[in-house]
Amino acid sequence: MAPTGAVLVLAGTALGGSGVPAAGLVRALTVGVGVLIHGRESRAVREGRGAGAQKA
Repeated sequence: MAPTGAVLVLAGTALGGSGVPAAGLVRALTVGVGVLIHGRESRAVREGRGAGAQKA
C-alpha cells in the first residue's frame, strides 16, 4: 500500500495548489485501506485461518 500511496502523492504535485488536499486524501485512504487489511489478517489468524495456522 505504501509505495502506491507515495506515487499518488507525488503525482498530486501536478495539481498545483490542489496538491496538498489531494495528498491528504490519498494518505487518509492509504491508512484506511491498511487498517482494513490488517484487521482482516488479524481476524483470520485468531480464527485459525491465517498463514501460521496448523492443519488439524
